[in-house]
Amino acid sequence: MFVLKYFQNKLAKNSMAKKWIESKYKTQNKNSIKSGVDPSSKRNIIISLTSHPKRFKQNYIAIESLLSQSLKPNKIILWLAEDEASFDEVSEELKRAQKRGLEIAFCRQSLRSYNKLIHTLKIYGDSIIVTADDDIMYPDYWLKELYETYLENSDCIICYRGLEIKYSQNAFEKYFLWKDFK
Repeated sequence: MFVLKYFQNKLAKNSMAKKWIESKYKTQNKNSIKSGVDPSSKRNIIISLTSHPKRFKQNYIAIESLLSQSLKPNKIILWLAEDEASFDEVSEELKRAQKRGLEIAFCRQSLRSYNKLIHTLKIYGDSIIVTADDDIMYPDYWLKELYETYLENSDCIICYRGLEIKYSQNAFEKYFLWKDFK
């Protein structure tokens, strides 16, 4: 978890961390046979995330880490809002990732960060839907650990990391004051 938090916090700010991630995921996994999805898996797992044009220059790093999971999902869907982006604006890295299983989907109604859940639920409501963020590099065991925990607790919502929402005086506290969920 320390490595995940380190890169989550440093991804946009630390050029050394960004270069390391880029070299690892761009060169190592670009043509990797192990990289991608497994559409024929009976597990029926869909990873869903959303993004917007301001993140197109670096969100491929998160997507590369999702394509490099030790447990392969059936599908990885990246949701983009039609009124915020067009396919022409999508980075070449994301377009190349489509060859390994990334599906780029456009939604008419933008629900902002909820795009990754609501639009996916409408189409794949019977699947195991795992939501991801477009600014985090995920360790290769991330999906496997989530899935194994789900198998042991299938009546629960499982998360890899979360924050405890702070509420006081009839209002939500500022996001940066929320603490890690334990």
